[in-house]
Amino acid sequence: MKKLNLHIFQWFSLILLLGIMRPLQSETPARLQQQQLITGLQASVAFLGSDALQGRAVGSEGELRAAQYLAEQLQKMGVRPANSNESYFQEVPLLGLQPSPRTELHIHTDNYTLTFHLGEDYLIANAFGETYLPNPVPLVFAGYGIVAPEYGYDDYRNISAAGKIVVVLAGEPQSDDPDYFEGNRRTVYSEIQAKQRIALSRGAFATLILSDPRLSEEAWRQMTRDYYFEDVKLPYTPNSHPTLIIHPTRANFLFAGLEELAGQIAAGHSPEDLAQDLAVGMTFRGDIRERTFLGKNVVGIIPGSDPELSNEYLILSAHYDHLGIGLPVAGDSIYNGVFDNAAGVGATLEIARSLAADPPARSVLVLFTTAEEKGLLGSLYYLDNPLVPLQNTVADINIDGLSMFDRFREVIGIGSHFSTLGDFLETYARESGLSAASPEFLGDVYAGFVASDQFAFAQAGIPSILVNEGHAHENLSGEEGVMLLGAWQQGVYHSPADDLQQFINWEAAAQHVAFLEGFTRYVADNPLRPAWHLDGPYAQFSLQSTTP
Repeated sequence: MKKLNLHIFQWFSLILLLGIMRPLQSETPARLQQQQLITGLQASVAFLGSDALQGRAVGSEGELRAAQYLAEQLQKMGVRPANSNESYFQEVPLLGLQPSPRTELHIHTDNYTLTFHLGEDYLIANAFGETYLPNPVPLVFAGYGIVAPEYGYDDYRNISAAGKIVVVLAGEPQSDDPDYFEGNRRTVYSEIQAKQRIALSRGAFATLILSDPRLSEEAWRQMTRDYYFEDVKLPYTPNSHPTLIIHPTRANFLFAGLEELAGQIAAGHSPEDLAQDLAVGMTFRGDIRERTFLGKNVVGIIPGSDPELSNEYLILSAHYDHLGIGLPVAGDSIYNGVFDNAAGVGATLEIARSLAADPPARSVLVLFTTAEEKGLLGSLYYLDNPLVPLQNTVADINIDGLSMFDRFREVIGIGSHFSTLGDFLETYARESGLSAASPEFLGDVYAGFVASDQFAFAQAGIPSILVNEGHAHENLSGEEGVMLLGAWQQGVYHSPADDLQQFINWEAAAQHVAFLEGFTRYVADNPLRPAWHLDGPYAQFSLQSTTP
């Protein structure tokens, strides 16, 4: 058993101070049903989140044990295997890549050569094959590294990147105009992968991302822990070029005018007007260790009860992988992933148990995905190799985490504003005595939607949603809820502290599961098929899933 570290003690103390730990109420028939739900949920979370599974890293023995457990649970419920070979497993070919200590990066000027050390001075942000640049390659500054014709913006218009290494700023142009890079919301152009793809298309040999100069050392240490883990990709996807994240205090070594440049940008100058060649070169040796292995999606089908609608499928998804063994924090190196996402997997099992006992009109495909933490790879592979026709797949309800602090009075649908699933959610929430808050209440709606498997389904043209609890609780004020969530995200998320020792309000978790079960039934029984809003960003993908 792991020791209770100071980090957990502070988290637990905050819960106590807010006074939301309270005993279960006396058992009534309804409470007994809830207690049965809690018992089932606790059993799954206790197994999946235990140290014995060592964080369920993709391709590990712990993840394999988790997959076998899920298949056994589906079989006990009477959920039939989805694969044509009567197996619950869909094998996912994967390629793991991790830099060795022999990886080297040197910065060259006319006056000196500087060695950057992996982890201290830079991080590797992506999977790529072994790379060797023995002679200094010139660097070119390319603003944010964005080409966005719809906004009349092109960081590459005054430079050539071919045969060079592109240096770009993290993020994207800031504006109060909602029609320009969606104002204060993030867009896809802020993503590292988007910058990388654009640089690659311009012939660049590598991309260097300059971290925000306001980034704290603790934030850098957290990034170091995140990027410590093996990178994984689908082997049939092409290799990209190296993309490296530079420590904020090291960026000045790339060009001395960085602080002045930051001041110019803050004063309103466009980075695309400041693009320039730099008097610096870089040599790099990316010594990458590779391994090929198989991950496993776990998939079952609950046939629908309606003769016509049973030919359509609603997907209920949850990823069961996590990070595995990583850099230790307070002496603990097992990243258990209890709320991310043992809790969501346990919830999916309990919902499947209910649906199998009393099937809805449409069929339900229960999908536990592998390698979500590595870039939604399990769901992407499923969508490339679907076990039921995509054109007959009406929606995906993804579950990633549960309510953890207090019973709630409102829900938020991440992605609800993109499709009529938002209308379904609002109606069902109202019928359940809850309200449905706008996802914009969360602030960075884009970041929330792209962060889990619902995004993969959206890109394939399938309306998708992730339903979280809102900020209105039974015992917590909105401010207290935000404070607790912020503390959890800063101190527990993607760390060894997301384990079975943390506080879990099982009543709140059970309420969340019960709501999701009812919402799943509501969508599966609804004669109307969910549809994208035509003015949204995913309507263009709908033909992919609706054309036979």
